[in-house]
Amino acid sequence: MVEASISWIGTPPKSNDLIGFDLQFNNDEDGDGIRDSISIWNDTSGQSYKSTSNYGLLKLAGSVKTGLTDG
Repeated sequence: MVEASISWIGTPPKSNDLIGFDLQFNNDEDGDGIRDSISIWNDTSGQSYKSTSNYGLLKLAGSVKTGLTDG
C-alpha cells in the first residue's frame, strides 16, 4: 500500500477529470545499486522517464482538498 501527496502546479483538477499518470517503484533489495525488481502501474515498457506516451489515464474522484501542508 502506498499513500502519497503530490503538489499540483497550475489550475487544480476537478472531480471526474482525467489526467495522464504513471507510477514506478524500483527495488534494490541487496543495496548494490542495481534494480532487483520493478513495479509499474501502467507503462509496461519501463521507459516512462523518457516519454509520457505510455502513461495511463487516472480519473479523479471526490472533492479536491486544498491547503494541505507537510508534516
